[in-house]
Amino acid sequence: MNFKTILNLSLVSAVFFLILTLTDVILTVAGWIFGDWFVYRIVSFVGKDGERFSNILIFYITSPTDACVVASTIGMAAAIVSIIAWTRVKKSEMDLDFNMPRRRFWLGFVIFSATATFSSAMAAFILHYTAVGSEDHGCNVVPDGKGGATYYCTRTSAACDLMPTWKTIIPNTDPKRGHIDTFCNLSQATKWFQLILAFTCLIVMGLFSWHAYVRRQTRYMRVMNTKAIPYEETV
Repeated sequence: MNFKTILNLSLVSAVFFLILTLTDVILTVAGWIFGDWFVYRIVSFVGKDGERFSNILIFYITSPTDACVVASTIGMAAAIVSIIAWTRVKKSEMDLDFNMPRRRFWLGFVIFSATATFSSAMAAFILHYTAVGSEDHGCNVVPDGKGGATYYCTRTSAACDLMPTWKTIIPNTDPKRGHIDTFCNLSQATKWFQLILAFTCLIVMGLFSWHAYVRRQTRYMRVMNTKAIPYEETV
């Protein structure tokens, strides 16, 4: 395949990479907002005599969400670096020998930033599982001694495992009842999006590396075929 075709594919992957990181930021922030403002984080269970007898309170374990924010931020920077690198290495004069350090710099910069994004995205995905509690509904439970408890959960565990059990006590007319499903969908989407982000990093690194390899194999032929610019002596 022609190296210019591979280079154009590299640009497509870089732009797609940028779109994915922006989408990841939107999903993460939306899940954050829904989890803090659009669903209940405390529920009071009322007994048959009409007296309140227990409170269930949720505290979020924020490390998975924080890791997603870090991964998307680094990914956005990596995508921008990839696009800038494309604008630099597409020039025909980059085939010349004295531009070899520049070619290596931009290729190394792309690989370094994409590798950082890949590592961050995989760490964020793994944290969604390692941060899950070992007790009720994937949370760590601390009883308050009054019949209630505080649940320490990841946003995904809270949204998809614990909060759905509250639907039986939240009135159907309460809009926050319906937001539980939205919160769960956003949390799941953010989690699995990290794998998509990591896979895209591999594609970007692969295309840029493939382009560099093909360019190295064919650049002397292109340089030799380049028409020399006539030298005109000025008086």
